[in-house]
Amino acid sequence: MTLQLVPSPAPADASAPTSGEQPTPSVVHHGSEPAWAPWAALANHGKIIIEDGDGNRYVVIAEARLNALEAAALSSDVTPTPAAVRLTAREQGVLQLIADGHHGASAAAHLGLAVNTVTQHLVAVRRKYAVTSTAAAVALAREGEVVT
Repeated sequence: MTLQLVPSPAPADASAPTSGEQPTPSVVHHGSEPAWAPWAALANHGKIIIEDGDGNRYVVIAEARLNALEAAALSSDVTPTPAAVRLTAREQGVLQLIADGHHGASAAAHLGLAVNTVTQHLVAVRRKYAVTSTAAAVALAREGEVVT
């Protein structure tokens, strides 16, 4: 497998480094090359973007930076406003049936879906509203006039 280490985008007028400035290296890592050589060359840029042969991109950052990002995400009390949440038509339909008093199996039978499919739609709805219960999601959806 060949992984191409993709440098961070440079400004449009930065075709050549100015005096004392190091160019952002672009390195292709083949399995036979020393694995850490390209990593060390790019480490001073704060992140490494790896692109595989299929075009998938992976970002490598320092563990301390990852820990800081995770801590910030856990400590933030950012809850999406009901109006900002976008549900698919199916998620909205499932949530409306739940709001009308149907349980999961009843909603599934009404929509001609498997119970597990309805469950997964409700999981997605709770994730989008950043809540842990369907009742809380229904309350927020009512507030945002997504369901009646």
